[in-house]
Amino acid sequence: MFSSPAPGVGRTVFEQLRAQDVPVRFMVRREDEHAAELRALGAEVVIGDLTRPETVAAALQGVTRM
Repeated sequence: MFSSPAPGVGRTVFEQLRAQDVPVRFMVRREDEHAAELRALGAEVVIGDLTRPETVAAALQGVTRM
């Protein structure tokens, strides 16, 4: 799971993982165009907020690497 799909390292890692058919989950703060773009790129998107631990715990369910 990556918290930022910004151009650069995070985007590069995301693209490399997806090229290898590795599932990628992004945590975003809200459902918006950014979340839709990530889904269109093949990522799973969950809504969460780092200031609300319960949302982070839910976002990490089933995650083996972060």
